[in-house]
Amino acid sequence: MNLKDHLATAAAVAEHLSATVSAASELKAMNGDRFDRLSIAAAGSGKRDAAASPADARVALVISRPEIKSISYLTRAYVAIDGERSGSANGLRTALVAAGAIDVQVDPGKASAIDRLVRGEVPAAVLTFVSADAARAFPEIDGFKIYRIPLPPPRS
Repeated sequence: MNLKDHLATAAAVAEHLSATVSAASELKAMNGDRFDRLSIAAAGSGKRDAAASPADARVALVISRPEIKSISYLTRAYVAIDGERSGSANGLRTALVAAGAIDVQVDPGKASAIDRLVRGEVPAAVLTFVSADAARAFPEIDGFKIYRIPLPPPRS
């Protein structure tokens, strides 16, 4: 399996896990106080309630070349993002700056973000946006670094 296929498979699994977490959050919202009563009962018994965690928090999975030792190394650099994800570029840029990449640019080019990274055109690329749980479960990739960048909450 080549790198691009490996990354696509890992990203698809992470996105599926995120969708599952999101569906659980929606069910909780639809069933309202029934889940709240269960949460209170679980809290009283000392059990941790997974539904009470910020399930809607999103994380950008950013892959970089190995010489990028931290997010701050992306200061004044271009981070590739695929066109279909470019609507999230402003939120991603804000998150990258908050993580230490001052004056970073998020660049939706014509070629795929991963192809641009592999060809050495950019030092980093966005793989996908997933839940915090899926981001924690995302595997490390030999020869690259994976950064998990918390995104700002969506505007209501």
